[in-house]
Amino acid sequence: MRITLGLALALALAASTARADDLDDAIAKVLCPGPVEHANESDPCDSQEILAKATVAAAATVPTHDDEVPPAPPAPPDPSVKPKYELGPGPHWQRELDARFGSATVDGAPIDYKLGVAIAGGLRFDRLTVLGEYAIAGVGYQGPFDASAARGALPEGDTDGIMHRFGLTGRVAFARGDTEPSVGNPGVDGTLWLEAGAGEEIIDWDKGGALHRPDLALGIGVTGGYRTGHGNRGGIVLGFRVLFAERTDLDQTSATCSAPCTEATRPAAWGDRSYLFDLGITFGD
Repeated sequence: MRITLGLALALALAASTARADDLDDAIAKVLCPGPVEHANESDPCDSQEILAKATVAAAATVPTHDDEVPPAPPAPPDPSVKPKYELGPGPHWQRELDARFGSATVDGAPIDYKLGVAIAGGLRFDRLTVLGEYAIAGVGYQGPFDASAARGALPEGDTDGIMHRFGLTGRVAFARGDTEPSVGNPGVDGTLWLEAGAGEEIIDWDKGGALHRPDLALGIGVTGGYRTGHGNRGGIVLGFRVLFAERTDLDQTSATCSAPCTEATRPAAWGDRSYLFDLGITFGD
């Protein structure tokens, strides 16, 4: 091996210093130190034979496929290192079931908002969550009520009813933290979020009449959850929401002062406000 490498190095050095037309003689001088006037086929120091022999010798030193060392087999996995789940940015399904309580008003008058239940479902895209929602709650109205002032919708007196709400909400996480789950070790996460949405309220009064009105929603909340793997995520949701609903009794009203004021104005068209608290569970993937 060493003789072959030295021979190749000497050939390269001699070839770099020789002229192009004396290349054959330069090769012969390296392998046949004796003087050579001209190499021919019968000459044992023929340059073509020398070059062929050098090529064969160099090829013999190249390792063949059979001589290659096979790669080492991969190391077995360490049982103490548990693999992580690749969660990805989404989308992920999210579902919620909430208990809802708080206060509400109808056409400026407070109503008794009894315990409600809300269900929601949608998709979570990293920090953005889009949810469709349905909520139902018991409500109560306390009279007297002037039927002639509102199209004769309700008789005078107290009445109960059922409030339905259909809505669409967008939720953005502005702060969050989590740990990566692995097999046998659930990951935990916490999220602070803001939300905005719109919906339609329908109140069916027990003594007759129905009230339809649109609303806008703004809210803030926190979600604490855990994940044990793909398709298995759960947690608790706590939120506060304000609903701004359109009043239905202002079609014929004029500017007025409802309290001490310096200028009379019309009542706010979206002056019915509901203050609601949600406490529930969330689950998804």
